[in-house]
Amino acid sequence: MALVGVAAVVLGAILFLALYTSVDRRQSVLAVVRPVAAGEVITAADVAEVRVSSSDGVATMAASQRGNVVGKTAAVGLVPGALLAPAQLGATSTLAAGQAVVGVAIKPGQAPASLRAGSRVEVVDTVRANSGDQPRPVVLSTTAVVSSVGRSDTSPNGTTVVSLTLPASEAPAVAAAALDGRLSLVVLPVAP
Repeated sequence: MALVGVAAVVLGAILFLALYTSVDRRQSVLAVVRPVAAGEVITAADVAEVRVSSSDGVATMAASQRGNVVGKTAAVGLVPGALLAPAQLGATSTLAAGQAVVGVAIKPGQAPASLRAGSRVEVVDTVRANSGDQPRPVVLSTTAVVSSVGRSDTSPNGTTVVSLTLPASEAPAVAAAALDGRLSLVVLPVAP
């Protein structure tokens, strides 16, 4: 009798476990465990795996996607305790430490017509001297690389928007000169 009782308890435990796992509809998803500001790169320590039961229409990211999340930027501020959703992720950062991207509006004549992404350019500030003298060029960067070129069809003066990747230390001067419309871009040969 005792042997039958033990067998019944073991069989009951196995049946309970099988029933519990078949009814458990929870999924392993990613949750935020440390605050991440918008634009910051997400690290492995910023997210953790949690098991939750979710319904249709609730966007979550499976825990198996952790490798795709780490290294991307946060498109919005992430707060601890929140489930991570795909819409909260931006692109993977391609900038190296010490680099920056500056957007500049270039008018016709301020850059060659052949300007395209990947071109290495010299950024020149065409500062005007006093009383309308000839421009006094000041080289702001010789290591800038064109990230993208977007022609503006809506601009009446044919402005081209150019994104430049350059050292972060040069970015403020380039941005200031671009704001005043004093920039010219000179295409350089590819660096050896």
